Amino acid sequence: MNSFKNVSKPMVATIVLSILVSIVSAQEFPTPPLPPDSAQELQIPPPPSDSAQELQIPPPPSDSTQELSDPADPVDSGGLFDLGLNLGLLAFGILVALFLAFLGSLILLLVAIFYCRNIQRMLKEIGEERRVVPHRSVWLMCIPFFNIIYAFIFYPRVSESIAAEYKYRGMTSNGDYEKKLGLALSILPLCGFIPVLNTFTSIGLLVVFIIYWYRISYHRRQFRSNPIAE
Repeated sequence: MNSFKNVSKPMVATIVLSILVSIVSAQEFPTPPLPPDSAQELQIPPPPSDSAQELQIPPPPSDSTQELSDPADPVDSGGLFDLGLNLGLLAFGILVALFLAFLGSLILLLVAIFYCRNIQRMLKEIGEERRVVPHRSVWLMCIPFFNIIYAFIFYPRVSESIAAEYKYRGMTSNGDYEKKLGLALSILPLCGFIPVLNTFTSIGLLVVFIIYWYRISYHRRQFRSNPIAE
């Protein structure tokens, strides 16, 4: 007892305090719940799955896409091919047009030659003293543009020569010896310079041209079948 009494009060207080601290630390206190707003803010979203990550990654461009968008190739082969094709078609069209123009001119020249040859053969059947126009002057009708003016001189003289020959041979002929047809052949070419009207006059000129050709051949046959009695 005497020894217990001798223990100092501070030492007893230290022992009691250490016991209380050990008891307090051994107990588990519950964590107070968080408010609902703060709980939502603290929620961490789950990491994306592998499939979602694969969908988010864009696929690499294909080779064809890279070839089309490659700025290193400045030459457009398709455009050059189309340009060359268009130029080739244009050149071919020009050549065809020139060939058709040459062919048409050649045909017209041959028709004019046979036409003038027919008139010349008819004039040769007429006596030289009754021939108002020389038979060689018929070839002046083959000169472009000049024949338009010369027609007003040539065709009336041809009609006068035909009428004089019929009278000299004592032959009769129905008609005016192609005076009206010759006048029409002189006027209709001038109408060809009038727009819209030239469409109709060209058809009329062709019809009159054929009729006059036939009538000149008719007169030549008449003179040949009725020779001059000597």
